[in-house]
Amino acid sequence: MGDRTRTSAPGHEIAVGVLIPHGWDDNFSVTSVSLACEGEREIVIGNLESHPGLLVLLRRRVRLTGTVARDGEGETMTVEGYKPVADSDANGPETRGTTNGKIL
Repeated sequence: MGDRTRTSAPGHEIAVGVLIPHGWDDNFSVTSVSLACEGEREIVIGNLESHPGLLVLLRRRVRLTGTVARDGEGETMTVEGYKPVADSDANGPETRGTTNGKIL
């Protein structure tokens, strides 16, 4: 985790980055997304069906709150909340993927 992410509560994490497509179906519709954070960290969103509004935010900077599971293939987040990050907010610690520990 380093200095890019802090835990906000046991089992919970806040991550900031840009939502990008992660998987597509045969018609090239996006079926999964991930959060691209600074430092080449990529977190796959594991419960997109519970938060379809994330698809509208593709290629935009967002702040996600949830539980991150790590395995040999990478990281997957079960999202509990999300919020777009305005460009004016990009000068704060979020530019490094860190937060002030507040849950959305």
